[in-house]
Amino acid sequence: MFGKKKKPKPRPKTRKVKPRKTRDPAKAARMRLILGILAGALAVLGLLVGLSFLLDREIQGKVPPIKWVVLENQPDWMDEAVAAQIRQLVSDLAAQDPSDQKLPVKAADALAKNIWVKRVLPAGVINDWRGTLSIRCEFRKPIAIVNSGVFLVRVDEDALVLPGKLLLSAVPVDKYKSILGVTSQPPEPGQTWDSPDLLAAVELLKLIGDRPFSREITAVDVSNYNGRRSDKAHIVMFTNQRTVLYWGRAIGTEGRIEVDHQQKLQHIEGLFLEHSSLNKLLYVDLRGREPRGKKRNGQTLESP
Repeated sequence: MFGKKKKPKPRPKTRKVKPRKTRDPAKAARMRLILGILAGALAVLGLLVGLSFLLDREIQGKVPPIKWVVLENQPDWMDEAVAAQIRQLVSDLAAQDPSDQKLPVKAADALAKNIWVKRVLPAGVINDWRGTLSIRCEFRKPIAIVNSGVFLVRVDEDALVLPGKLLLSAVPVDKYKSILGVTSQPPEPGQTWDSPDLLAAVELLKLIGDRPFSREITAVDVSNYNGRRSDKAHIVMFTNQRTVLYWGRAIGTEGRIEVDHQQKLQHIEGLFLEHSSLNKLLYVDLRGREPRGKKRNGQTLESP
C-alpha cells in the first residue's frame, strides 16, 4: 500500500567564489601617470619631427644671404691688406649667389687656390645661417723680405714668393727680416724662388727660428755666397744695432774648413747668454771652434 520513500535529491554543490582582489589606488595612479608621460613624449617627438621637416624645407627653399665674411684666426703678423684681400675673395663669390647652399664648399675650394693659404682647416668655412661666413685656414707666413731692385718681395719658409710688392719706405724696420745680396730676380707669386743663395738664407733663418736672440737679427747677407766675391765669410748676419755675425758657409757645406751649423748656433746662444744681448758686441766670427771678435768697448772676446 505504501510506496517506497523517494530519496531526497542531492543539493547542488555551491561553487566557491574567490574573493576579488582589491586594486591598489596608488599603483593604478602611477600606471596612469607613466602612460600619460609616454603619450606626451610621443606627441612632442612627433611635433619635433614635423617641425624639423618643415624647417629643412624652408632652409632648402631659402638660405639666408651672406652679409659678412669673418677671418676667425687671422694671425698677428698678417697685414690688414692681406686679410681684406682674402675676405674679398669669398665676398665676391658670395655676391654671385648669396643664397647658394654650396657656397661654403665653393669658398673652401677658392681659398685652397689662394697663395696666402697653406691649407683650409677642417670645417674651415662655416655658414652660421645668420648671414655670416666664417673662415679658418693655415696661412703662409713670410719669413723674410728680399730686395729685388725696386721693390721688396716676401718669401715664406719654403722660399715661395708671396703676392704683393712693397716699397722699402713703407715697411717697418722690425716687421720682417731681410735677405740681402740675392743675384737672381724673383719668379711670379706662388712659385718657389729656386736660387741657391736665397735658399741658403732661408735655411739659416729657419734654423734661427724664434730663439731668444732671433729678435735682434734683422738681416742675412748672401752677397758673397759660395765665395763668389772674396775669400771672406760666405754668409753674414746683422743685428738691429749693426753687430756683424760672420756665419760662413751655407748649412751642410762646412766640410772640415768650418765648424758645423750646430756649433755656430751654440756660439751665438752662449754669447747671448753671457752678454744678455748680441748688440754689446761689435763683430763675431763664428766659424772656428771658439768665437772670435770684439766688444763695443774695444775689448777682445775671451775664450771660455
